[in-house]
Amino acid sequence: MGTGVLLGAATGGEDLTAFARRVEELGYESLWFPEIFGREVMSTAGWVLASTSTLKVGTAIASVYARPAATAAMASHTLAEFSGGRFSLCLGVSVQWLVEQRGGSWEKPLTKAASYLDQYESTEVQSPPPSHPAPLYFAAHGPRIIDAVKDRVDGIMTINVPPAHTADLRAQLRDDQELIVLKNIVSETDPDRARAEARKRVGIYLVARQYWTLWPKYGYDETDNVDGGSDRLIDMLVAWGDAAEIQRQIDEYYAAGATQVVLMPGAASGIDGGIIEQLVPSTR
Repeated sequence: MGTGVLLGAATGGEDLTAFARRVEELGYESLWFPEIFGREVMSTAGWVLASTSTLKVGTAIASVYARPAATAAMASHTLAEFSGGRFSLCLGVSVQWLVEQRGGSWEKPLTKAASYLDQYESTEVQSPPPSHPAPLYFAAHGPRIIDAVKDRVDGIMTINVPPAHTADLRAQLRDDQELIVLKNIVSETDPDRARAEARKRVGIYLVARQYWTLWPKYGYDETDNVDGGSDRLIDMLVAWGDAAEIQRQIDEYYAAGATQVVLMPGAASGIDGGIIEQLVPSTR
């Protein structure tokens, strides 16, 4: 798989469509959309697939609390059929505060993931089958949830991890499974300005318990959870600098075993000569 791009909900509809077409022209393989309080990911994916011709489109992530598993299975099936196999579904268990803020009832992640996959797998979609079924990925970082889902999906998606985590996870997956890494990028060479922007991007993750049970294995501890994250933690979470430096950090994940790195430039960054135009998308 080649390099992808993730675009958040803040971009207007016309700019989103233009961005998708430009990403396709530049040779990026895929465009992904998150699901928080912005656009609904399945309908957005349908629009972008209809507006492009070769670009793959995926969810990063589709929350298992946002729709029943049967609905997700039918939507994935439909989008894969209509697009000729250009749709990918990545599921995730989200985080407790977000689930509850959206009106859901939080369940233990392992229990929720297992029951959701059971229902997804058992759904018999009765519309015509796609020529290329949509691959199913799951967002997972910790060892317990990875063990619970890795044999049931086509690959794993991660975010906020160092290349060493990618290497560890690659060793746990089959050769035919994908390992997709989401990576925030900031096109700024001044350290103070770059880190200030980076802290805005990742601040939401610093209150998520699951990351603080993961990061200590890679050398980060409570001393890094100060003032919006220590410089060394921020420098791991976000690739910043000029295009050459950002490209170097992207390549570290490929060297560690990632099959795709999905760049997160923020909002509408990358349109009209931005950092997305300066990087070289992988075609591996």
